[in-house]
Amino acid sequence: MITTGYWKQTYAEKRLIVNDELRNRVSYVPLSRDQDDIILKLTAHQIQNKWKWLSYRKDFFYHPLTMPKCDLIHCFNGVCQTKLPWFSSYETMLPRILNIDSDRGLGKWLMKQNASLMAHENCKGLFPISRSAYEIEKRYLQNNAGEYYEEIMKKTQVIHPPQKELVSKEDIIAKNQVIQDRIDFVLVGSGFWYKGGKEAVEVLSKLRKEYAIHLTIISDFYEVPQQEPQYTKEDYRQCRRLIAENRDWITVYNKLANRQVLRICRQSHVGLLPSYGDTYGYACLEFQACGMPVVTSDIRAFPEINNDACGYMFHIDGHMTGKEKQENNRIELMKIFEEILEQPDEIERKGINSLKRIRREHSPKEYGQFMYRQYEKALG
Repeated sequence: MITTGYWKQTYAEKRLIVNDELRNRVSYVPLSRDQDDIILKLTAHQIQNKWKWLSYRKDFFYHPLTMPKCDLIHCFNGVCQTKLPWFSSYETMLPRILNIDSDRGLGKWLMKQNASLMAHENCKGLFPISRSAYEIEKRYLQNNAGEYYEEIMKKTQVIHPPQKELVSKEDIIAKNQVIQDRIDFVLVGSGFWYKGGKEAVEVLSKLRKEYAIHLTIISDFYEVPQQEPQYTKEDYRQCRRLIAENRDWITVYNKLANRQVLRICRQSHVGLLPSYGDTYGYACLEFQACGMPVVTSDIRAFPEINNDACGYMFHIDGHMTGKEKQENNRIELMKIFEEILEQPDEIERKGINSLKRIRREHSPKEYGQFMYRQYEKALG
């Protein structure tokens, strides 16, 4: 039995590290109950007060005297300082040091320290969860890792997250038998604004006059949009007012347990994720596993996990301003929603293709086998 230590008990770590397929061969031990290692917090507190950008660093320190024993460590979004073999899965880049040129070279010094840990023989594998992340990491290291670049890239390999199938082909056919009566859309995610929620509601509210539709939103609506600062408080009030005025066809849940979210997805027809800034898009995988085609933009990893055969995708120009992106979203969503509503039979075909894609590209069994081989090799 291999004992794997991991840090946070977040949704991402439960997806990428704790694998049910390996329960009879791997035991998983959380190393920190807190969001971050308490010793790191204490030692870095004064520095982080002076240089706020250091709080973005995700270094993990394994302290064998104060933490549970394990054979190896698997991090998410972090670099580990330990004598044990260790791995890291990540969604954008490693090490996560923002404003690297700031504070009289301290950022670059920290970069070199972290890069040396990644190049060291104790680091056994680095796993970007998308090709998009791999390319970002490659450019980042080329510019900042110096002599450690080649050694780090040798142990870097793209491995997409696993995803269980949540319905059968027969389930997809059954739920689409009533699609002529009403098409059910669903939007899930805490970042309602940067996921394009406002624009989706605005466009669907116009189409609601001609078509029988229902929209389920599962999201908390934080008042000041943090990721998309071009939204104003008035935008917030207008959007909430529009939703409140259309409760006959819009259902809102601020928070639901994951099993309840998936129950709604199994019964719905089309998933919405017209996002401006997702680092991956786990919800896209869950929608597809529920037999739903998904509407996404083409940012970051979406072109790797969505396409015209199994869903709907539109382009966002990275050079657009925030307001231009919003208008672009409205125009593109109108085209896609009209296509969906005029050709509802395509939803079943794309839903079946979505399930096939999950089975082919995100098998939990194959993912678990890959990780187990990595662990075994690391331990000799």
